[in-house]
Amino acid sequence: MVRRLENGYNAIRSIEGQYPVVLIEAFTFENGIPESKLRLLEDMLGKMQWYKRYITSFCLDMVTSRVIRLFEPPVNLEGLEKILDRAVMLDERFVKSWEYSTDPYFNQDTEKNRTRSLRLSDKKIVVSYALIAINALIWLITYFYGKMYDVNANMIFGAKFNPLIMEGQYWRLITPIFLHGGLLHLAVNSYSLYAVGPTVEKLYGPARIAVIYLVAGIMGNVASFIFSINPSVGASGAIFGLLGALLYMGHKYRDFFRRTIGRDVIVTIVFNIAYGFTQSGIDNYAHIGGLIGGYLAAWAVGLLGEKGLNKAKVLSWVAILILVAGGVYIGFNMPANIELKMIYDYYINFGK
Repeated sequence: MVRRLENGYNAIRSIEGQYPVVLIEAFTFENGIPESKLRLLEDMLGKMQWYKRYITSFCLDMVTSRVIRLFEPPVNLEGLEKILDRAVMLDERFVKSWEYSTDPYFNQDTEKNRTRSLRLSDKKIVVSYALIAINALIWLITYFYGKMYDVNANMIFGAKFNPLIMEGQYWRLITPIFLHGGLLHLAVNSYSLYAVGPTVEKLYGPARIAVIYLVAGIMGNVASFIFSINPSVGASGAIFGLLGALLYMGHKYRDFFRRTIGRDVIVTIVFNIAYGFTQSGIDNYAHIGGLIGGYLAAWAVGLLGEKGLNKAKVLSWVAILILVAGGVYIGFNMPANIELKMIYDYYINFGK
């Protein structure tokens, strides 16, 4: 290992030219990484940097399934790092955590991240696929129920309908998450959940993604209850909540987020919200409420590596409760909802 680094160092120093040269060495440790070898590598790499000639190393621990990067050169390796980071995040057979180790002499700003670890769940993806299956099953039930009895099945099964919520049917802030207006609506949301869900589940684990999904869906429906008098169904608010959970991960691991999925996540959010404001029939308020709810829920439950209950998590849960309860109260007092409730009551009592 020492000889290999020395040979590499001599090789890159002999290269002429003013352009930067980076040598990347990868070491695999079948029986774990001894702390002494890790420190030796860090010390050697810290001394083996030359003007525009750099050596960086990736250490693969096959016992704990970790990848540790030693020394971050002051050049742009975004393309390579993006490939490696995506492999780390998405391939459950590859690694379970990603650790950064940087020499403070070269990178003072990231000294606090010296052994900062982003843990990934080692469990199979279950919740994301189960939600897709549940949504499909419920759509089939409502579809055939509506055909059989010639009724609006979604309204019977719990669509968000403001007058009925104002009559005390608060469960209509939850049930719309699992209902869909048609096969195309179901297909779009199923694909979106398939695209986003597994990544969030890897970052948060099965229990936490379920909490994030449910909280985001509820907060999305509360936002819709306040700002929209139209009946609505769909999982899109909850799915936007999963995007909010990815934004929270980006807040905690900014470099990792920027190099991997950051651009895709931000473009997806901005495009869909902008598109929602240009089209009728899209409950954009549910999307925005779900996005905020997902971010807060992710903060409240934390990533896999964030253990225990701290002040920030408690405040996040308090914020969620205040927003939900306060949102319902505001919705009850919105003039548009009051007027719609009066029209509904008149229709029920006196008919057409």
